[in-house]
Amino acid sequence: MALAIMSGIAVAAFSWLNTALLNTERTNQNYEAQQVAENFLAEIKPSNLIKNQSGRSDYGPYSVSWTAKPIDKANGLLTNGVPSQFALALFQVDLEVQKGEELLATFQVRKAAFQRGELSETGGRE
Repeated sequence: MALAIMSGIAVAAFSWLNTALLNTERTNQNYEAQQVAENFLAEIKPSNLIKNQSGRSDYGPYSVSWTAKPIDKANGLLTNGVPSQFALALFQVDLEVQKGEELLATFQVRKAAFQRGELSETGGRE
């Protein structure tokens, strides 16, 4: 009887340990995906959003696929109300972080972009 109880306790302990390790691995993957997305957002230039509204960047074993859709655009104004030489746009950027073929996370952020001149209806340069 005692052996059956000890076996049950051992199975429960191993099951709990397995679940804890799987959850730790999943948490680490989510953290790494977030770090890759933050690095990508720090590196992307406003001109990339305006010229190429989709792309892919590689970071070692990770890759980031992204698409940008213009939300709003406007010609810039100086503080005295005079039109400036710059145009401003707000983009919604959708990111997919992958490690190999496995999709780790998706993110949706907004990013501002500017350029000299005017923007077209799609957010690109006229």
